[in-house]
Amino acid sequence: MKNPKKRKTGILGGAFNPPHFGHLRPAYEVLEELGLQQVLFLPSGEHPLKKSSIVAADHRLAMTKAAIASTPQFAICDLDVKRSGLSYTVDTLAQLARIYSDQELVFMVGSDILRELHLWKDWQKILDHAHLLMMVRPGVEVDLTSDSIDKKVIEFLAKNRVEHPEQLDAANGGCYKFIQMPVTPVDISATQIRAMVENGISCDKYTPDGVVKYIIEHGLYLT
Repeated sequence: MKNPKKRKTGILGGAFNPPHFGHLRPAYEVLEELGLQQVLFLPSGEHPLKKSSIVAADHRLAMTKAAIASTPQFAICDLDVKRSGLSYTVDTLAQLARIYSDQELVFMVGSDILRELHLWKDWQKILDHAHLLMMVRPGVEVDLTSDSIDKKVIEFLAKNRVEHPEQLDAANGGCYKFIQMPVTPVDISATQIRAMVENGISCDKYTPDGVVKYIIEHGLYLT
């Protein structure tokens, strides 16, 4: 007799500098489509690949908490923020897999990570701990034959790819899988919001009121 399917928890990492509806809406769509127990928002700590200037981690953590406050199925995860030194995705996922041992993890990413995935520490081991779900624009599948993607990444994802959410099941001795899922595109970025704040333009259409209030109170993103 097969064991019942485990519940699933989504993991959405990022700088969240600041968080906005471009993070929140796709996360909720994945939550609904896969019937996730929850989605954990994981603000990054010190990033080994990205050295761009971002506000302090405690600000990004606080803004993310404010952004998700009105959605009970969203929760904060501060593992990377509290970790000293560099944060590596595979290590964080391994730790979360131990914490949520009664569930399957679904690591949610955008298609932009494909071009750098081969640079990540032990990137092939991500599927040892979680399903890899790539959020894409409706009707637009990512070309896994592109010359801009490392050949080893293409082969690895193709080998582990499934087409339907119900195939994401590692409860019965199966393996974690890779899947693409269409989500509604939200035409905004953190870079644009920071520029709007710097130029005195309201960004309340693009990020929750709690985030706007926090940015104003702490004078963030002003030159």
